[in-house]
Amino acid sequence: VIDPTQPMIITMDYSPQDNLDLDAESGFYVFESTGFARYIVGTPGPQSALGIGSLQQMDGGPKQKIHTIRTPDSTFSLVAFNDTKIPLSYTLTGENVAFVDESGEQIVDASSLASTTPTPAAETVAAAPVSSVVTETPSIVRASELSAELPKQFDKHYFALETTATDVTLQLHVQPQDNAEVQEKVNAFLLTDSQLKAYVGGMATDLYVNNTTVLQVPQDSTSLMKTADFTIDADRVGTRFTVIVGNDSTIAASYTLEVEGGILEDGSAQSRLGQSSTAAIPAASPTPAAETVAAASAAPITLGTVYTVERGDTLGTIASRAFGNSDYWSAICSGNALANCDIIEVGDVLTIPTMAQADAILANAAILETASLEDTSEMAETEMALTETTAEPTEVMAADIVPTGDLGEVAKTSGELEIFLLSLEIADLFDSIASDGPFTVFAPEDGAFANALPKETLTALLDDRTRLADVLQFHVVPGQLMAADLTAGLVQTTLQGSTVEVSTTADGALTIGGATIIESDLVATNGVIHIIDQVLLPPEN
Repeated sequence: VIDPTQPMIITMDYSPQDNLDLDAESGFYVFESTGFARYIVGTPGPQSALGIGSLQQMDGGPKQKIHTIRTPDSTFSLVAFNDTKIPLSYTLTGENVAFVDESGEQIVDASSLASTTPTPAAETVAAAPVSSVVTETPSIVRASELSAELPKQFDKHYFALETTATDVTLQLHVQPQDNAEVQEKVNAFLLTDSQLKAYVGGMATDLYVNNTTVLQVPQDSTSLMKTADFTIDADRVGTRFTVIVGNDSTIAASYTLEVEGGILEDGSAQSRLGQSSTAAIPAASPTPAAETVAAASAAPITLGTVYTVERGDTLGTIASRAFGNSDYWSAICSGNALANCDIIEVGDVLTIPTMAQADAILANAAILETASLEDTSEMAETEMALTETTAEPTEVMAADIVPTGDLGEVAKTSGELEIFLLSLEIADLFDSIASDGPFTVFAPEDGAFANALPKETLTALLDDRTRLADVLQFHVVPGQLMAADLTAGLVQTTLQGSTVEVSTTADGALTIGGATIIESDLVATNGVIHIIDQVLLPPEN
């Protein structure tokens, strides 16, 4: 907030505007720090937000979501959300505020933030001249030791940890040491990428690295220092983790975080070292208009060509510019054989499929492993040869669909199975699912864990790895069963030992053990995945 004595007004312009679902189920939340802390551990947005953008339409013009706070504090967190399946583009405009995007999520390059900050209303300018406003642009600080304060309850700091050796030690020193509440409730957690996604998605759980809860006081230790030691494989040196330091006590606390075998990174000026390296840049410094920058970055991409990744790009934004639909991100990922669809870097060169190639990739049909995106003639010959086969229908389907990887890799590229993958890692089952087989996996979508499974059941599973392994093995059947093989009344014995039965609903949808199959025939080199809408629990006996 620029001037706390003046109102703060946030406006969201969005498109498309002709969809009622977007009107009702998209918008933005405004959080204070305590409300945001509750939100990221699972409290629904409407229950934890200070305000929600409300729908308004002025004089028959465009629809907007608007929220006003009459007496604003100094800093708020904004979360733009889209709870529909329809791609949404939006622009946030603020009066009496400066937006800070530390994660490069906006289309406009984050480095041009100062130039694109909305100009305050006239009366606000009178109270706080634009020439006096500065935007703090933190430098990225890398060090083996970082110190900071967490003055309020539920305050959290986020750092990156890059490993530089196979043996890593992470230590947390907390002050004051003579307060039991601070020593108990100020802690740090080390998260992998998949764990971070599950955590931000509302999955409140213990966090593990190599199956060891991190940063806990050893029972036989006389020191109040909290520590974690873990080992990673030599080929994984350089892996980056996220470290979250949180204060759940009601008392202001300070801490020092140290690492051996790695380097800590502060990109948001949360530590004293990071704050000392922050550069103040005048908000009125001359740069191109925001509209010009946004228009340039949103230029269409020609299908069937190559594209060089720029700052701020994601596969979703690239797909939107190329195909007019962000859902084609997986076609770009598969077509370029990316090892991780969540990671692209500035300067990467991607081949953009043609529309026909992208549709074929998404359908997992008629594509040879040796066919490249540049060789459409070979692909056409392959499609013709496959259509002339005389095998049985189920065999044709299995033969036509060329796997893009093992079960683990296919699950990662689906974009809907992050929590299922995290659970496999916790239960030490990921390697066997990825390498053994063939298996038929009925994998619950992320929403099945976050919404359909009672929180107490999920917590109990994550606390008992043996039970978790049983539940996950109850979702796996030996052999490869395509959708065409799943007929009502079919009973299969799972790896857990109990049986599950296939049935159909009144509208003809396939179910397994009572869970509806919402996506089928994700073929891998060692089996097939069918995505279901519930978590299956084996019989208690």
